[in-house]
This record gives sequence, structure tokens and C-alpha cells, in this order.
Amino acid sequence: MVADLRAATWNVYRRQECLDQALADDTVDVLAAQEVLTGRRNRDALGHQNFWKLWSGGWAALYIYKRWKKTDWKEIKVAKHAVAATVGGVRVYSIYSEGHSSAWCAPIVQLVREALARPTGLLDDFNLHHPLWVTEDRASRGGDKLLDFATHWSLLLATPRG
Repeated sequence: MVADLRAATWNVYRRQECLDQALADDTVDVLAAQEVLTGRRNRDALGHQNFWKLWSGGWAALYIYKRWKKTDWKEIKVAKHAVAATVGGVRVYSIYSEGHSSAWCAPIVQLVREALARPTGLLDDFNLHHPLWVTEDRASRGGDKLLDFATHWSLLLATPRG
């Protein structure tokens, strides 16, 4: 059974105040955060008293609001910069793709080989530009990989143009 799930994504730019602002929204069930901070001693993504934290050791984390019992969701570790969970019957991914360069690498390259669980929410900071997505008609190296991935998984872009 699929639950009504409110999800949001936010690149917090390694700033505690941005993460705190994102986690202050108690209407969100799942927050996908990218460029998460890590604590200095244990090198773990920072947590929050109202959210369960899922982290795979990279720049992406998922925060699940604690109104969801631990028995209502299941963590899925994907890759260093990607983590996922099935929450109320919906698979939700938080992914961080490094900035585009000649050596551009992103978890979506690995995910394209996996079978898609339905329904899925892919919340990502792709660090890519495509003329269909930005008003400046910019394009990035690696955009073709993202389009291949979107086609393979039959994804729909839910972000408004620009």
C-alpha cells in the first residue's frame, strides 16, 4: 500500500543552519539532503531529534520524520553518495552527483543497471544542466547519462523549468 508521502530535497551546502532550516519543516515525511555536514570526531552526517537519519558515508543523507515508526520504512544503502529507503511503500533516493568535469562520476551510472521499484522518488543534486531544465539553455557534459538514466527508469521531471 502506498502512503501519502511528502518528500523534499535540499542541498545544504555543508552549512548547519541550512540543514536546521530544512529539518524545521514538520510537514515533510522524508528530506533528501545533499552536501551534508559530517561531525568532526566520528565523520558521520549530523542528525536531528525529530528525524531518523540514513547516511552512506558520502554527501547524501535521508532524514525520515519520526512519526514514521522504524517498522514503516527500510533502509537501502546504494553507494557512497546515494542512500535510499522504502517509506510507506515508496522508494525514495537521496543522491549527490559530484560537479561535472571530464571525470564526472555519479551514482546514477550504477543505478541505471538496477531494476526500478515502483513508485519511486529520486531526489538528487545532479550538478548537471540541460537546455530543457534551465532558462539559460546551458548544457553540461554528462547530461546524456542523466537522460539515458531517466529514459531507462521512465522518470518524469517534477522540477519546474529554470
